Amino acid sequence: MKNYLYILIANTINSECKCFQVLNIYQRHLSAITVSGRIESAPCRAMTLRICRKTPAYKKGLMWHISEFELDRAVNSLKKERTDFRRHLKAESFTKEDVADIIRVATYGVVRLTYKENKIKKTKAIR
Repeated sequence: MKNYLYILIANTINSECKCFQVLNIYQRHLSAITVSGRIESAPCRAMTLRICRKTPAYKKGLMWHISEFELDRAVNSLKKERTDFRRHLKAESFTKEDVADIIRVATYGVVRLTYKENKIKKTKAIR
């Protein structure tokens, strides 16, 4: 995965998510990958995702280490499924829904990102 896209995913989560936070994107973890039909472990860069406030589905402080290999696999599978995602990938500009789908697919549906709602203030009409 391109470093720019990896950082873009982390920045989108940190700026748009209301209860998730990316702590570290340069940490190395061992990941299980399949090579020629057998499972091997390989060191891989991992994104550390943490819950910063309690929700009905998650406890505060819960952490996941999502490997770059899984994020790359998620991007490739979404690229095959959705033409709008392919267009965003080519332009190197993900929407927050694209990032939520990448994380959902990379974690096999365990993590579902929730975003801040943009509240529109009601103003009085000027007469």
